[in-house]
Amino acid sequence: MDYGNASHLNFPDNTFDNIYSLSTFEHINDIPTTLSEIKRVLKPRGKFIVKFAPLWTSVCGHHCYSWSPIFPKGSHLDRWEKVIYGIPAWGHLYMSKEEMIDCLKEQSFEEYQINEIVKFIYDSDVINRCSYTQMKDYIFSCGMIIRQYKENLSFSRNWGLDCFGETELTSDIINKVEEAGYNKYDLGVTGIEFIMEKYESVN
Repeated sequence: MDYGNASHLNFPDNTFDNIYSLSTFEHINDIPTTLSEIKRVLKPRGKFIVKFAPLWTSVCGHHCYSWSPIFPKGSHLDRWEKVIYGIPAWGHLYMSKEEMIDCLKEQSFEEYQINEIVKFIYDSDVINRCSYTQMKDYIFSCGMIIRQYKENLSFSRNWGLDCFGETELTSDIINKVEEAGYNKYDLGVTGIEFIMEKYESVN
């Protein structure tokens, strides 16, 4: 099956009136080239409509909640909850692979589950690990006009269960995240929605 390549779109210039992207941009590794390609294949005044989450630097940016099929028993929601609350809030940003393994062992995860979770967080290439700041810079410097822009915020792992909770962002977590080289101001933005428009006069 040919899935295509977002950074090399096989279409002529000025082909589409509108382009839509849903829950994809956190999985694309070359964002600047992809945005350039989208701009190229849009017609003048064409719109690019986007919504995606969770960003890598958000509380559940590891995406392991979507890896729930490794838990064969219980409802889908049960499996989500076990994974989400098994991984410390923002732990994927500041914990080493060994620390994550020890943490999951303490919570009675089975070995094959631990292996899959750790592989998904630290070795998978399906998440671009792009921070909120990086992503926003790419979006605002791509040469299209921003018509609408919205950020979704959450400071709790409850985000992954589609409900709201108290903040889990403690000073201790902030310190650990900053020591790992991340910006504390990136941690609350779970997702981004925007509409951009192409103008030929804008480079």
